[in-house]
Amino acid sequence: MEKPLKFGVLSRLWIGFAGALVVLAGTVGDVTPRASAQLETGEAGEGGREPAAAARAVAQKSVVRPGDTIAIAVVLKHGKGFHSWPNKPVIPKELGGDFTAIPTTIEVPGLPAGARVVGIQWPPPRAVKVNFTGAPIDLMSYPGQMVAYVAVALDPTIKPGPAAFQIKLSHQACNDSTCLQPETFDLSVTVEVAAPGEPRGAPTLNEPDLFKDLKPSGAAPVDASSPVPTMRPSLFLFELPDPSGPIGMLVLFLVSALAGAVMNLTPCVLPIIPIKVMTLTQHAGSPGRAVILGLWMALGVVCFWVVIGLPMAFVSFSLDPSRLIFGTWWVTLSLGVIIVAMGLGIMGLFSIQLPQSAYLVNLKADTPWGSFVFGIMAAVLGLPCFGFVVGGLLAGAATLPAVAIMIVFTGLGVGMGAPYLVLAAKPGLVEKIPRTGPASELVKQMMGLLLLAAAAFFVGAGLKTLVHEKPYLSETLGWWAVAFFITIAALWLTLRTFQVTKATWPKVVMPALAALAVAGIVAFANDWTNVAREDYLRRRATTSDTLVPGAWNSYTPERFKKAAESGKVIVADFTADWCIICKSLKRGVLDRDPVHAELAKDDVIPFEVDCSSNSAPGWKFLNELGQTGVPTLAIFGPGLERPIIFNAYTPSMVVGALAKARSGIAAAPEGQLR
Repeated sequence: MEKPLKFGVLSRLWIGFAGALVVLAGTVGDVTPRASAQLETGEAGEGGREPAAAARAVAQKSVVRPGDTIAIAVVLKHGKGFHSWPNKPVIPKELGGDFTAIPTTIEVPGLPAGARVVGIQWPPPRAVKVNFTGAPIDLMSYPGQMVAYVAVALDPTIKPGPAAFQIKLSHQACNDSTCLQPETFDLSVTVEVAAPGEPRGAPTLNEPDLFKDLKPSGAAPVDASSPVPTMRPSLFLFELPDPSGPIGMLVLFLVSALAGAVMNLTPCVLPIIPIKVMTLTQHAGSPGRAVILGLWMALGVVCFWVVIGLPMAFVSFSLDPSRLIFGTWWVTLSLGVIIVAMGLGIMGLFSIQLPQSAYLVNLKADTPWGSFVFGIMAAVLGLPCFGFVVGGLLAGAATLPAVAIMIVFTGLGVGMGAPYLVLAAKPGLVEKIPRTGPASELVKQMMGLLLLAAAAFFVGAGLKTLVHEKPYLSETLGWWAVAFFITIAALWLTLRTFQVTKATWPKVVMPALAALAVAGIVAFANDWTNVAREDYLRRRATTSDTLVPGAWNSYTPERFKKAAESGKVIVADFTADWCIICKSLKRGVLDRDPVHAELAKDDVIPFEVDCSSNSAPGWKFLNELGQTGVPTLAIFGPGLERPIIFNAYTPSMVVGALAKARSGIAAAPEGQLR
């Protein structure tokens, strides 16, 4: 009778294992440096060191008059070797799609009554050399001294006397290899507002050289409605080791070794260990020789893992695949899908089958060479369990530097081979090795879940890069996800049909139905994407406050009020992300001719009123119309006393309602609800 592995013992091992592989998975995904994740805990000026950056604000004139427009210079001076991200960061492709940049921003939260900010002139960024990826690249940044100008207009009615301006400057300082925690400077400037009747005299100018780059038309307009980015504190209370430094490499090796040791607990490997060790000690003849042969066996396991890692290290060294992977959305997404398959495989969806000849190899472990090959075969026989982990690591390790790849795979080999050396020195410990059972199966399943966690990183990074390149896809990603899983279901239906039946008609009908389902959902998603792209391109050609006739404008009460004052026909489509009927009506009626042609005319302003969440402003608007749910379509016209409202509609109903809204006829068409 098998002796089950005690869960209490395994739980303690599993805590270490889970932590190890979680950190390892994070390392695989995160060794490519990110500006927001790299911390330096030394405070600016601490221990007499030069601060990374210092800031101040200077008004162009000390004495101003009502009706003037003045400039305030915001100066950010960097310490030696430091620079900050520009106001509009441009991330090089070499840094990958998941690199996060903290832009330099200026806010003016404190203004005297009668003053308003009319624009900010930012300096052009300059190229600096950084080494974030292990190789020098050019990064557009603000090195040295950065000077931005805040343009402030003073009303003619502003009160004479001292006027104080409060300014917040937020930035993130970086050197050539790492970035510090973001910081915010609170600055203040005070000027004297002269009374209207006072004699002018010569203006008092402050630091004229500081304003030499000020351009009268160089200040970009400030959008008061745009949200101000907030600086969030880091999750880490300690300084993370540099992954490219000796401490970081040591941590990476130790984590990998721990993960390799825990792989021995899988049901494919656990039964092999006592058999191999007992065979080795029988051939050794003496404790000293047993240790030597055990060392050679452990070296065989290490060699197995090193050989697996070498090709990926060579590719990483030769091609710098991190740029290709994180800069190309479909490559990142494909790696995520591969790792998903590996995770599902180790959890039991499918299995790796070794040829029977692999189990019939009968090696003698009485020589160093025999023990070495013995160790290689011990690792090979464990592939049905941890081979999926190997596949996931090969996919994820492509983002690591070549040295880090070899450290990971060498660490895995050392961790997996160490028990053979320990047990060869102390054969009595073999009796204490737990047997396979539900707990060892749990270890294998948790490996699969951790692989899925690593896959989530790649899938998320791929989708993020895709949406960055094609922003309009954010509206249709849900449908493409539906199409993906319907495609998987169709492939599975086709495969299983050929496996479970010998009849001819199912082998024809089922694949045909599967192909029809895939074609239908892909056509639907693609059609929806084309419409989203058209709307996006129209909106992009205008400012955020401009109403775009013929394109679906996002609803806000202020924007709707502006549309109502225009005297045009307004169409409000109340919808929600979770409302399938809403999506079907929009795609089948509103986004198709003849309705689409009518909505595209210059005298119609369409609104998409989102009601996806309970707090969405669309619900209040909907309730004001006497409606309680979606879908709802409301059509407003200059001559209509009340809107024409539908909960279900056909193309002819919508076209007729638009015609009546244009003509100002208040009578409701057939099908109107109120």
